[in-house]
Amino acid sequence: AQYAGVLQSINEEGAWFDFNHPLAGRSITFEAEIVAIL
Repeated sequence: AQYAGVLQSINEEGAWFDFNHPLAGRSITFEAEIVAIL
């Protein structure tokens, strides 16, 4: 399997990778319009 991630830090004990989406934890604002109710 392959995973996309960002190497956050590396030292003699190991490495820390961040596999979250780049927008994870950020606020998002958007507008929506309801065009139909089924």
